[in-house]
Amino acid sequence: MPWSLLLSLLLMGPPPEWPPAPPPGQANVIFYTESFTIPYATDILNVRLSLVQEKNLLQHCRALQQTQYNLLLQTLLRIRRERQLNDWLFYQLISNTLATIMPRHSANERELAAWLLLTSSGINTRITYHDQQVGLCVLALEDVFEAPLFEEGGNTYVNLTFLQNPRSNDANPRQGIYVLGLSPQPKGRPFSFSLSQLPVLPAAPRARVLQFTYRDSLYRIPVEVDETIINMMGTYPLIAEAEYVKAPLSPTLEASLIPALRNLLRQKSSQEALQFLVSLTRNGFRYEDDQVFYGRSKPMIPDEVIYYPVSDCEDRCALFFSLVQELLELPMLVLAYPDHLTVAVAYPAVYGDPILYQGQRYYVCDPTGPANSSTIGAAPTEYRRQSFEIILASKPGE
Repeated sequence: MPWSLLLSLLLMGPPPEWPPAPPPGQANVIFYTESFTIPYATDILNVRLSLVQEKNLLQHCRALQQTQYNLLLQTLLRIRRERQLNDWLFYQLISNTLATIMPRHSANERELAAWLLLTSSGINTRITYHDQQVGLCVLALEDVFEAPLFEEGGNTYVNLTFLQNPRSNDANPRQGIYVLGLSPQPKGRPFSFSLSQLPVLPAAPRARVLQFTYRDSLYRIPVEVDETIINMMGTYPLIAEAEYVKAPLSPTLEASLIPALRNLLRQKSSQEALQFLVSLTRNGFRYEDDQVFYGRSKPMIPDEVIYYPVSDCEDRCALFFSLVQELLELPMLVLAYPDHLTVAVAYPAVYGDPILYQGQRYYVCDPTGPANSSTIGAAPTEYRRQSFEIILASKPGE
C-alpha cells in the first residue's frame, strides 16, 4: 500500500460503526413510591405500526426484534431482581416505562414493545388481535378470573392487555379473536401472579388501631400498614383464593403488629393462643359482603384487611393464616366450602371434631365466626355437614 494512501486512511480515523448505534435515551419512570432512571436505545421508537393486520403485525414484531432493546431490557431485569417484583409487577414496570418513552405511540405499539420485553425475558407469550386492537397474552398455570383466555396446544393464555386496561369489547369481541402466527418462546416459562412474596419498595406507612375483645377484655393495638402494598393490590387481577392466603404481612405491618402479639401470647398455650387470634379476626373488623360494599369481588391480603373498614371470610383467613405462621408455626389447612373459607390447624386439642390429613389431626379455627366468641375446634354449625375442598396445606418451614 502506498504510504500516501496509508497516511490518508490514518488521518480519517477508525471506520464508523455499522449499523450505526442509535442515540441513547433516558426515562424517569415513576413506579409506585419509587422513581427510576432508565436508559434505552432510541431505535425502538422508529418502529411504527399502521393497520392491525397479520402481515403488518409480523413485520412490526420482526422489526422490534432487530432493535437494540437489550439496554432497556437489562435495566428492567435489574430493577426486577433488586425490588423482587413478580411477573405481574414486572409487566406493570414495563408498561410504565413504555408509556414514558413512547407517549406519542399508540397503545398497540406500546403493547407490542411490552411483548418484545416479556418474551425476551423468557416468558411464553402470544399476540391476539381483533377490531384494530392488539392483546398481549401469556401462558398462565394459575387461575385468573374476569379476563379473556384462549386455549392452544393444551395451554391456557391470559390477556394481560385487558387486565391492565379492561375494555368491554376485549371480553366480548364483535368479531373473532385472531392469534398471530408467531411464538418466539414456545418453551418459555409461564407467567406468574403469585403473591407469596411482596415487592421491596419504599413503604408508605399508614396508622391504624386494631381493636377487639377476648374473654370480656378489650385490646387496642396501634399498628401501621403499608399503603404502597394497598395501592398495588388496588389494580391486582382477580386470582385464586389460595394466593391471597399465601401473601405475607408487609414488613411495615409485621414490625408493628407481631411484637405486640408475641408479647400478649407469651404465657398462653397453643390452644389459648389460637383462641386469642380468632377473637382478633372475628371481632376486630366489621363483616360485609364484597359485592355489597365494593360492588365487586375483592379478596384481600393481610395489610388490606387492617387498612379497609370491612372484610369477609376469605380476607380474615388470609390475616389469620399469616399470624399463625408468624407466631405459632403450626401446620394448617385452608378449607373451601361452597360459600365459605376457613382454616384448620394442627394443635393438641382437648375437644373438637378433627380433620384427618396425612396422618395429622387438624381442628377448624374459623377466623370469621361465631362473632364475640373464642370457641375453636369445629366448623361453624351451618357447615358441619357440608363437604369442603382443601385448597392449601402448609407446614412450618414451607
